[in-house]
Amino acid sequence: SGVVPSYLLKGTLRNLDLQGNLLGGQLPLSWFASASSLMTVNLSQNRFDGGLPSTLGALSKLVTFIASGCGLSGTLPSELGNTRLEILELDNNEFVGTVPSSYSRLPLFQFSIESNMISGDVSSSICAIPTLEFATADCRIQCPCCSQCF
Repeated sequence: SGVVPSYLLKGTLRNLDLQGNLLGGQLPLSWFASASSLMTVNLSQNRFDGGLPSTLGALSKLVTFIASGCGLSGTLPSELGNTRLEILELDNNEFVGTVPSSYSRLPLFQFSIESNMISGDVSSSICAIPTLEFATADCRIQCPCCSQCF
């Protein structure tokens, strides 16, 4: 538990793994505003409040974003569609709304959104991503490309 100093996230930091540290509160916008070199972020198993900041969409080098079981809520930010994400794991949170259509522009390999409060369907354009090999979602939403539903 505690606070991550924002100065650690400046400059050339490429990988940020804070999994299982019992961090809480909202994700600070400053974490991602000056971390333009980030390629991998793992925030899983923490106790965050609120949603994902739209500033994540400015991380043009981001290829892996994992935030499973963090207590995050709100809608999924469409700005993530501006990244180069190959792995996006947002399962076991409290996200609502639909999966943004901008995610169909991602070169996703793995996509996990189960155990949220997502509504609607995973669009066929996301399922048409040629690199997508593994997708999971809740059984109550339509996801023709999901290999598992929960």
